[in-house]
Amino acid sequence: MVAMTGNKAEISVKPITIIKIDKLLMQIVFTDTLIFLFIELLKCYNKGIASVINIVPDFLSLISVCMLMGYKRYMYNVRRSWSAICAVLFVAWVTLTAFFPEGSIIGKYQRYRYIFIGFSIYCICTNFMTSEWWEKYKNFLLKIQVIHIILATYQFITMHVGVDRTNGIFGFIEYNNAANGVFCLVISMIGVESFLRNDKERIKATAMILMSCYACAIAEIKAFYVLLLIGAFLIVLFNSKDIRTTKRILSVAIIGIVGGILAFVILLKIMPENLYAFSSVDKWVAYESYETKRAGGMGRATQLQWIYNNVYQGDMLSALLGKGLGADVSIVAYEIGKVFWNFGLVGLISFLLFLIFKACEMIPLCKKSQEAMVCFVMCLLTIPCMVVWNATLNRTAMFLFVFLAVGVVSTFKEGQEK
Repeated sequence: MVAMTGNKAEISVKPITIIKIDKLLMQIVFTDTLIFLFIELLKCYNKGIASVINIVPDFLSLISVCMLMGYKRYMYNVRRSWSAICAVLFVAWVTLTAFFPEGSIIGKYQRYRYIFIGFSIYCICTNFMTSEWWEKYKNFLLKIQVIHIILATYQFITMHVGVDRTNGIFGFIEYNNAANGVFCLVISMIGVESFLRNDKERIKATAMILMSCYACAIAEIKAFYVLLLIGAFLIVLFNSKDIRTTKRILSVAIIGIVGGILAFVILLKIMPENLYAFSSVDKWVAYESYETKRAGGMGRATQLQWIYNNVYQGDMLSALLGKGLGADVSIVAYEIGKVFWNFGLVGLISFLLFLIFKACEMIPLCKKSQEAMVCFVMCLLTIPCMVVWNATLNRTAMFLFVFLAVGVVSTFKEGQEK
Protein backbone atom coordinates (compact mmCIF):
# COMPACT_ATOMS: atom_id res chain seq x y z
CA MET A 1 0.00 0.00 0.00
CA VAL A 2 1.43 3.39 -1.07
CA ALA A 3 0.51 6.62 0.72
CA MET A 4 1.50 10.12 -0.51
CA THR A 5 2.85 12.54 2.10
CA GLY A 6 3.81 15.82 0.50
CA ASN A 7 6.35 15.00 -2.23
CA LYS A 8 7.33 11.67 -0.64
CA ALA A 9 5.76 8.31 -1.12
CA GLU A 10 5.65 6.10 1.97
CA ILE A 11 5.19 2.37 1.65
CA SER A 12 3.43 0.58 4.48
CA VAL A 13 3.69 -3.19 4.45
CA LYS A 14 1.07 -5.29 6.25
CA PRO A 15 2.51 -8.15 8.29
CA ILE A 16 2.42 -11.48 6.49
CA THR A 17 1.09 -14.49 8.41
CA ILE A 18 3.68 -17.25 8.37
CA ILE A 19 3.00 -20.84 9.44
CA LYS A 20 5.18 -21.47 12.45
CA ILE A 21 7.58 -24.30 11.75
CA ASP A 22 7.53 -25.53 15.34
CA LYS A 23 3.75 -25.90 15.39
CA LEU A 24 3.71 -27.77 12.09
CA LEU A 25 6.51 -30.16 13.07
CA MET A 26 5.02 -30.91 16.50
CA GLN A 27 1.71 -31.67 14.82
CA ILE A 28 3.61 -34.23 12.75
CA VAL A 29 4.80 -35.84 16.01
CA PHE A 30 1.22 -35.99 17.31
CA THR A 31 0.02 -37.49 14.03
CA ASP A 32 2.73 -40.16 14.04
CA THR A 33 1.85 -41.05 17.63
CA LEU A 34 -1.84 -41.32 16.79
CA ILE A 35 -1.11 -43.63 13.86
CA PHE A 36 1.19 -45.79 16.01
CA LEU A 37 -1.48 -46.11 18.70
CA PHE A 38 -4.44 -47.05 16.50
CA ILE A 39 -3.09 -48.60 13.28
CA GLU A 40 -3.17 -52.19 14.59
CA LEU A 41 -6.76 -51.82 15.79
CA LEU A 42 -7.73 -50.45 12.37
CA LYS A 43 -6.07 -53.49 10.74
CA CYS A 44 -8.46 -55.73 12.66
CA TYR A 45 -11.40 -54.15 10.84
CA ASN A 46 -10.06 -52.88 7.50
CA LYS A 47 -6.57 -53.86 6.33
CA GLY A 48 -6.86 -51.86 3.11
CA ILE A 49 -7.41 -48.50 4.79
CA ALA A 50 -4.82 -49.38 7.45
CA SER A 51 -2.22 -50.11 4.73
CA VAL A 52 -2.79 -46.68 3.17
CA ILE A 53 -2.62 -44.83 6.50
CA ASN A 54 0.47 -46.86 7.48
CA ILE A 55 2.62 -45.10 4.87
CA VAL A 56 1.60 -41.58 5.98
CA PRO A 57 4.43 -41.34 8.58
CA ASP A 58 6.96 -42.04 5.80
CA PHE A 59 5.91 -38.93 3.89
CA LEU A 60 5.59 -36.85 7.06
CA SER A 61 9.14 -37.81 8.05
CA LEU A 62 10.51 -36.83 4.64
CA ILE A 63 8.73 -33.47 4.88
CA SER A 64 9.99 -32.88 8.43
CA VAL A 65 13.60 -33.74 7.54
CA CYS A 66 13.51 -31.33 4.58
CA MET A 67 12.13 -28.61 6.85
CA LEU A 68 14.74 -29.31 9.52
CA MET A 69 17.60 -29.15 7.01
CA GLY A 70 16.51 -25.64 6.12
CA TYR A 71 16.28 -24.56 9.72
CA LYS A 72 19.32 -22.77 11.20
CA ARG A 73 19.07 -24.25 14.68
CA TYR A 74 19.06 -27.82 13.35
CA MET A 75 22.14 -29.89 14.30
CA TYR A 76 22.72 -27.59 17.30
CA ASN A 77 22.69 -30.55 19.66
CA VAL A 78 24.76 -32.77 17.35
CA ARG A 79 27.74 -30.44 17.74
CA ARG A 80 27.46 -30.44 21.51
CA SER A 81 26.28 -33.92 22.43
CA TRP A 82 27.97 -37.33 22.49
CA SER A 83 24.57 -39.01 22.35
CA ALA A 84 23.68 -37.21 19.12
CA ILE A 85 27.07 -38.12 17.61
CA CYS A 86 26.39 -41.81 18.41
CA ALA A 87 22.91 -41.45 16.89
CA VAL A 88 24.37 -40.01 13.67
CA LEU A 89 26.97 -42.81 13.54
CA PHE A 90 24.25 -45.42 14.05
CA VAL A 91 21.99 -44.03 11.31
CA ALA A 92 25.00 -43.67 8.97
CA TRP A 93 26.02 -47.29 9.60
CA VAL A 94 22.45 -48.53 9.08
CA THR A 95 22.32 -46.64 5.78
CA LEU A 96 25.66 -48.11 4.69
CA THR A 97 24.50 -51.68 5.43
CA ALA A 98 21.66 -51.17 2.97
CA PHE A 99 24.29 -51.89 0.28
CA PHE A 100 25.11 -55.30 1.78
CA PRO A 101 23.91 -58.11 -0.53
CA GLU A 102 21.49 -59.84 1.86
CA GLY A 103 17.83 -58.89 1.93
CA SER A 104 15.27 -57.71 -0.61
CA ILE A 105 14.51 -54.10 -1.51
CA ILE A 106 11.16 -54.37 0.26
CA GLY A 107 12.83 -55.88 3.34
CA LYS A 108 15.38 -53.06 3.44
CA TYR A 109 12.63 -50.46 3.13
CA GLN A 110 10.50 -52.06 5.88
CA ARG A 111 13.44 -52.14 8.29
CA TYR A 112 14.79 -48.67 7.44
CA ARG A 113 11.48 -46.79 7.52
CA TYR A 114 10.92 -47.05 11.27
CA ILE A 115 14.52 -46.13 12.06
CA PHE A 116 14.19 -43.10 9.79
CA ILE A 117 10.81 -42.14 11.30
CA GLY A 118 12.07 -42.63 14.85
CA PHE A 119 15.12 -40.43 14.45
CA SER A 120 13.21 -37.77 12.51
CA ILE A 121 10.80 -37.56 15.47
CA TYR A 122 13.82 -37.41 17.78
CA CYS A 123 15.23 -34.45 15.79
CA ILE A 124 11.90 -32.62 15.82
CA CYS A 125 11.51 -32.99 19.57
CA THR A 126 15.17 -32.12 20.20
CA ASN A 127 14.68 -28.80 18.42
CA PHE A 128 11.06 -27.88 19.13
CA MET A 129 9.67 -29.68 22.19
CA THR A 130 8.70 -27.06 24.79
CA SER A 131 6.98 -27.21 28.19
CA GLU A 132 3.70 -26.27 26.54
CA TRP A 133 3.95 -29.07 23.97
CA TRP A 134 5.04 -31.54 26.66
CA GLU A 135 1.92 -30.80 28.74
CA LYS A 136 -0.29 -31.18 25.68
CA TYR A 137 1.37 -34.49 24.82
CA LYS A 138 0.93 -35.88 28.36
CA ASN A 139 -2.76 -34.96 28.46
CA PHE A 140 -3.20 -36.44 25.00
CA LEU A 141 -1.69 -39.76 26.17
CA LEU A 142 -3.85 -39.85 29.31
CA LYS A 143 -7.02 -39.58 27.20
CA ILE A 144 -5.73 -42.33 24.91
CA GLN A 145 -5.02 -44.54 27.93
CA VAL A 146 -8.64 -44.30 29.08
CA ILE A 147 -9.77 -45.45 25.62
CA HIS A 148 -7.15 -48.22 25.79
CA ILE A 149 -8.51 -49.54 29.11
CA ILE A 150 -12.12 -49.51 27.89
CA LEU A 151 -11.24 -51.40 24.70
CA ALA A 152 -9.01 -53.91 26.48
CA THR A 153 -11.75 -54.65 29.04
CA TYR A 154 -14.31 -55.10 26.26
CA GLN A 155 -11.99 -57.46 24.37
CA PHE A 156 -11.31 -59.48 27.52
CA ILE A 157 -14.83 -59.73 28.97
CA THR A 158 -17.10 -59.57 25.91
CA MET A 159 -14.98 -60.81 23.00
CA HIS A 160 -13.07 -63.42 25.07
CA VAL A 161 -9.84 -62.66 23.22
CA GLY A 162 -6.76 -64.66 24.31
CA VAL A 163 -4.55 -62.95 26.89
CA ASP A 164 -1.63 -62.43 24.49
CA ARG A 165 -3.96 -60.56 22.15
CA THR A 166 -6.04 -58.52 24.60
CA ASN A 167 -4.22 -55.35 23.61
CA GLY A 168 -6.89 -52.65 23.56
CA ILE A 169 -5.98 -49.94 21.06
CA PHE A 170 -3.20 -52.20 19.73
CA GLY A 171 -5.70 -54.67 18.32
CA PHE A 172 -6.81 -58.20 19.10
CA ILE A 173 -5.66 -60.31 16.13
CA GLU A 174 -1.89 -60.06 16.03
CA TYR A 175 0.62 -60.38 18.88
CA ASN A 176 1.21 -56.76 19.95
CA ASN A 177 2.27 -57.16 23.57
CA ALA A 178 5.50 -55.22 22.96
CA ALA A 179 3.69 -52.08 21.78
CA ASN A 180 1.19 -52.42 24.63
CA GLY A 181 3.99 -52.91 27.16
CA VAL A 182 6.04 -49.93 25.94
CA PHE A 183 2.98 -47.67 25.98
CA CYS A 184 2.01 -48.68 29.53
CA LEU A 185 5.62 -48.42 30.73
CA VAL A 186 6.01 -44.86 29.45
CA ILE A 187 2.66 -43.84 30.96
CA SER A 188 3.67 -45.39 34.30
CA MET A 189 7.03 -43.59 34.37
CA ILE A 190 5.27 -40.26 33.76
CA GLY A 191 2.83 -41.21 36.52
CA VAL A 192 5.52 -42.08 39.08
CA GLU A 193 7.50 -38.94 38.32
CA SER A 194 4.38 -36.72 38.42
CA PHE A 195 3.31 -38.23 41.74
CA LEU A 196 6.66 -37.45 43.38
CA ARG A 197 7.07 -33.99 41.91
CA ASN A 198 3.62 -32.40 41.74
CA ASP A 199 1.01 -32.48 44.54
CA LYS A 200 -1.75 -31.32 42.17
CA GLU A 201 -1.29 -34.31 39.85
CA ARG A 202 -1.37 -37.10 42.46
CA ILE A 203 -4.82 -38.43 41.57
CA LYS A 204 -4.07 -38.34 37.86
CA ALA A 205 -0.65 -39.96 38.39
CA THR A 206 -2.16 -42.74 40.55
CA ALA A 207 -4.74 -43.46 37.86
CA MET A 208 -2.01 -43.63 35.18
CA ILE A 209 -0.02 -46.23 37.15
CA LEU A 210 -3.01 -48.39 38.14
CA MET A 211 -4.52 -48.36 34.64
CA SER A 212 -1.17 -49.48 33.21
CA CYS A 213 -0.92 -52.32 35.74
CA TYR A 214 -4.45 -53.43 34.88
CA ALA A 215 -3.89 -53.29 31.10
CA CYS A 216 -0.71 -55.37 31.33
CA ALA A 217 -2.34 -57.87 33.70
CA ILE A 218 -5.20 -58.78 31.36
CA ALA A 219 -2.71 -58.92 28.44
CA GLU A 220 -0.36 -61.10 30.56
CA ILE A 221 2.68 -58.85 30.03
CA LYS A 222 4.81 -60.00 32.97
CA ALA A 223 8.00 -58.15 31.95
CA PHE A 224 6.16 -54.85 32.40
CA TYR A 225 6.11 -55.24 36.19
CA VAL A 226 9.84 -55.91 36.39
CA LEU A 227 10.58 -52.85 34.24
CA LEU A 228 8.11 -50.77 36.26
CA LEU A 229 9.95 -51.61 39.49
CA ILE A 230 13.34 -50.80 37.91
CA GLY A 231 12.05 -47.50 36.54
CA ALA A 232 10.37 -46.49 39.79
CA PHE A 233 13.56 -47.31 41.71
CA LEU A 234 15.63 -45.11 39.36
CA ILE A 235 13.19 -42.21 39.70
CA VAL A 236 13.22 -42.49 43.50
CA LEU A 237 17.02 -42.80 43.54
CA PHE A 238 17.59 -39.64 41.51
CA ASN A 239 14.92 -37.51 43.18
CA SER A 240 15.78 -35.01 45.91
CA LYS A 241 15.98 -36.54 49.39
CA ASP A 242 13.94 -34.74 52.01
CA ILE A 243 11.03 -35.57 54.35
CA ARG A 244 8.41 -34.47 51.86
CA THR A 245 9.88 -36.62 49.11
CA THR A 246 10.16 -39.59 51.49
CA LYS A 247 6.42 -39.38 52.19
CA ARG A 248 5.72 -39.33 48.48
CA ILE A 249 8.02 -42.29 47.92
CA LEU A 250 6.10 -44.27 50.53
CA SER A 251 2.86 -43.31 48.79
CA VAL A 252 4.25 -44.53 45.44
CA ALA A 253 5.29 -47.78 47.14
CA ILE A 254 1.73 -48.27 48.42
CA ILE A 255 0.30 -47.62 44.96
CA GLY A 256 2.82 -50.08 43.53
CA ILE A 257 1.76 -52.74 46.03
CA VAL A 258 -1.92 -52.18 45.23
CA GLY A 259 -1.15 -52.36 41.50
CA GLY A 260 0.90 -55.52 42.05
CA ILE A 261 -1.91 -57.19 44.00
CA LEU A 262 -4.40 -56.20 41.29
CA ALA A 263 -2.14 -57.71 38.62
CA PHE A 264 -1.53 -60.86 40.68
CA VAL A 265 -5.26 -61.48 41.18
CA ILE A 266 -5.97 -61.03 37.47
CA LEU A 267 -3.04 -63.22 36.38
CA LEU A 268 -4.04 -65.87 38.91
CA LYS A 269 -7.44 -66.07 37.24
CA ILE A 270 -6.36 -66.02 33.59
CA MET A 271 -2.82 -67.48 33.51
CA PRO A 272 -1.97 -69.25 36.80
CA GLU A 273 0.61 -71.57 35.22
CA ASN A 274 2.86 -68.62 34.31
CA LEU A 275 2.97 -67.09 37.79
CA TYR A 276 5.38 -69.71 39.08
CA ALA A 277 8.19 -68.02 37.12
CA PHE A 278 8.14 -65.16 39.65
CA SER A 279 8.29 -67.32 42.78
CA SER A 280 12.08 -67.94 42.72
CA VAL A 281 15.20 -67.45 40.62
CA ASP A 282 15.41 -71.19 39.90
CA LYS A 283 11.85 -71.25 38.58
CA TRP A 284 12.49 -68.17 36.45
CA VAL A 285 15.55 -69.89 34.95
CA ALA A 286 13.43 -73.00 34.29
CA TYR A 287 10.73 -70.89 32.63
CA GLU A 288 13.28 -69.06 30.51
CA SER A 289 14.88 -72.38 29.51
CA TYR A 290 11.47 -73.64 28.39
CA GLU A 291 10.91 -70.47 26.34
CA THR A 292 14.41 -70.87 24.86
CA LYS A 293 13.68 -74.43 23.74
CA ARG A 294 10.36 -73.35 22.27
CA ALA A 295 12.19 -70.62 20.30
CA GLY A 296 14.69 -73.08 18.86
CA GLY A 297 17.47 -72.18 21.29
CA MET A 298 17.10 -68.42 20.88
CA GLY A 299 15.60 -67.17 24.15
CA ARG A 300 15.98 -63.76 25.77
CA ALA A 301 19.16 -64.71 27.61
CA THR A 302 20.78 -66.68 24.77
CA GLN A 303 19.82 -64.84 21.57
CA LEU A 304 23.11 -62.98 21.04
CA GLN A 305 25.18 -66.10 21.64
CA TRP A 306 22.93 -68.13 19.33
CA ILE A 307 23.26 -65.56 16.52
CA TYR A 308 27.03 -65.36 16.95
CA ASN A 309 27.39 -69.18 16.77
CA ASN A 310 24.78 -69.98 14.13
CA VAL A 311 24.53 -66.88 11.91
CA TYR A 312 28.11 -65.61 12.04
CA GLN A 313 29.63 -69.07 12.60
CA GLY A 314 31.96 -67.63 15.23
CA ASP A 315 33.50 -65.17 12.75
CA MET A 316 34.24 -61.94 14.65
CA LEU A 317 34.58 -59.79 11.50
CA SER A 318 31.14 -60.84 10.29
CA ALA A 319 29.69 -60.26 13.76
CA LEU A 320 31.26 -56.80 13.77
CA LEU A 321 29.69 -55.75 10.47
CA GLY A 322 26.36 -57.60 10.54
CA LYS A 323 24.39 -59.16 7.72
CA GLY A 324 22.97 -55.86 6.55
CA LEU A 325 19.74 -53.89 6.48
CA GLY A 326 16.81 -56.06 5.38
CA ALA A 327 18.41 -59.43 6.11
CA ASP A 328 15.66 -61.86 7.14
CA VAL A 329 15.42 -61.84 10.95
CA SER A 330 11.91 -63.29 11.18
CA ILE A 331 13.03 -66.15 13.43
CA VAL A 332 14.33 -63.68 16.04
CA ALA A 333 11.72 -62.73 18.63
CA TYR A 334 13.45 -59.81 20.36
CA GLU A 335 14.81 -56.49 19.13
CA ILE A 336 18.35 -56.73 20.50
CA GLY A 337 18.91 -59.94 18.50
CA LYS A 338 17.51 -58.34 15.35
CA VAL A 339 19.82 -55.33 15.68
CA PHE A 340 22.84 -57.63 16.19
CA TRP A 341 21.85 -59.74 13.17
CA ASN A 342 21.21 -56.78 10.85
CA PHE A 343 23.86 -54.28 11.92
CA GLY A 344 26.43 -56.30 13.85
CA LEU A 345 28.36 -55.08 16.86
CA VAL A 346 29.02 -51.71 15.18
CA GLY A 347 25.31 -50.96 14.98
CA LEU A 348 24.37 -52.51 18.32
CA ILE A 349 27.12 -50.78 20.31
CA SER A 350 26.59 -47.38 18.68
CA PHE A 351 22.86 -47.51 19.46
CA LEU A 352 23.43 -48.62 23.06
CA LEU A 353 26.02 -45.85 23.50
CA PHE A 354 23.47 -43.36 22.17
CA LEU A 355 21.06 -44.43 24.93
CA ILE A 356 23.71 -44.48 27.66
CA PHE A 357 25.21 -41.08 26.75
CA LYS A 358 21.73 -39.57 26.52
CA ALA A 359 20.91 -40.88 30.00
CA CYS A 360 24.18 -39.50 31.39
CA GLU A 361 23.46 -36.07 29.89
CA MET A 362 20.14 -35.99 31.77
CA ILE A 363 21.52 -36.85 35.24
CA PRO A 364 22.46 -33.25 36.24
CA LEU A 365 18.96 -32.08 35.30
CA CYS A 366 16.91 -34.89 36.86
CA LYS A 367 16.21 -33.20 40.20
CA LYS A 368 15.09 -29.98 38.52
CA SER A 369 12.96 -31.29 35.68
CA GLN A 370 10.28 -33.92 35.14
CA GLU A 371 11.13 -34.07 31.44
CA ALA A 372 14.79 -34.84 32.14
CA MET A 373 13.84 -37.58 34.62
CA VAL A 374 11.43 -39.26 32.18
CA CYS A 375 14.05 -39.04 29.43
CA PHE A 376 16.75 -40.47 31.72
CA VAL A 377 14.64 -43.40 32.86
CA MET A 378 13.32 -44.28 29.39
CA CYS A 379 16.82 -44.19 27.88
CA LEU A 380 17.95 -46.78 30.43
CA LEU A 381 14.74 -48.86 30.25
CA THR A 382 14.93 -49.02 26.45
CA ILE A 383 17.89 -51.41 26.78
CA PRO A 384 15.99 -54.13 28.72
CA CYS A 385 12.95 -53.44 26.50
CA MET A 386 15.10 -54.53 23.55
CA VAL A 387 16.00 -57.73 25.41
CA VAL A 388 12.52 -58.80 26.57
CA TRP A 389 10.31 -57.37 23.80
CA ASN A 390 10.32 -56.85 20.07
CA ALA A 391 10.39 -53.10 20.58
CA THR A 392 12.47 -49.99 19.85
CA LEU A 393 13.60 -49.88 16.20
CA ASN A 394 10.28 -50.99 14.78
CA ARG A 395 6.82 -49.44 14.89
CA THR A 396 7.28 -48.49 18.57
CA ALA A 397 9.97 -45.99 17.46
CA MET A 398 7.15 -43.68 16.34
CA PHE A 399 6.23 -43.30 20.01
CA LEU A 400 9.29 -44.19 22.08
CA PHE A 401 11.69 -41.71 20.45
CA VAL A 402 9.60 -38.80 21.72
CA PHE A 403 10.63 -39.76 25.26
CA LEU A 404 14.27 -40.25 24.31
CA ALA A 405 14.29 -36.58 23.29
CA VAL A 406 11.93 -34.95 25.79
CA GLY A 407 14.78 -34.07 28.16
CA VAL A 408 15.60 -31.18 25.83
CA VAL A 409 12.72 -29.27 27.45
CA SER A 410 14.76 -29.00 30.65
CA THR A 411 17.79 -27.86 28.62
CA PHE A 412 15.75 -25.03 27.09
CA LYS A 413 14.44 -24.10 30.56
CA GLU A 414 17.98 -23.93 31.95
CA GLY A 415 19.07 -21.78 29.01
CA GLN A 416 16.19 -19.36 29.60
CA GLU A 417 17.06 -19.10 33.31
CA LYS A 418 20.69 -18.27 32.47
